[in-house]
Amino acid sequence: MNAPEFLPRNPAESVNVFAHYYRAEMQRAISWRDRLDQTTNWAIASVAGILSVSLNQPERHHGLIIFGMAIVFLLLFIESRRYRYFDVYRRRVRVFETGYYAQIMKPGATPIDNSWLDEIAGSLRAPALIIGLLDAMAHRLRRNYCWIFLILLAAWLVKIFNTPLPYNPGWPVLTSVLAFYAWLAFVMIRYRRATVEPTLREV
Repeated sequence: MNAPEFLPRNPAESVNVFAHYYRAEMQRAISWRDRLDQTTNWAIASVAGILSVSLNQPERHHGLIIFGMAIVFLLLFIESRRYRYFDVYRRRVRVFETGYYAQIMKPGATPIDNSWLDEIAGSLRAPALIIGLLDAMAHRLRRNYCWIFLILLAAWLVKIFNTPLPYNPGWPVLTSVLAFYAWLAFVMIRYRRATVEPTLREV
């Protein structure tokens, strides 16, 4: 049975198809990677603006920094969702690189199989998000956002310790902020999949 005309008919055509496919997947991965950088930059810019206003103007309420925590958490949530989509394309790129290009440059000691082609084909036929939202959130916290949140916490503590007692936050507010940070620490410790997987931990 002859192959359909749109399918590669010889090795040269197959190599050409592989090259175009790899370029397309790489471009999509880069596009989603740029989106991750955008949200991180937004978070840093927001924190810089809020801290500049709050710390340079003593009369500003400490709640402004708590508002900054809320903004950064929203950006963390958005970036975590983006990371899940980025993971799909980046995973395909890494599978293609290790299964195809790595074997061309230096064939491994074990026999070459086509399992990597099966994995890519399965992902193309039935695309699905692989890592969970909390896994992605934990990974982005470890990479960038834990430091941003720690800076906000330190600034908030400086703010309230330098504020007269009548204007200090009450126990409910203090407990809520500490509980929020405890939850962030729990997420970082409990959900480690995206950090320990070899194909994901570099980004």
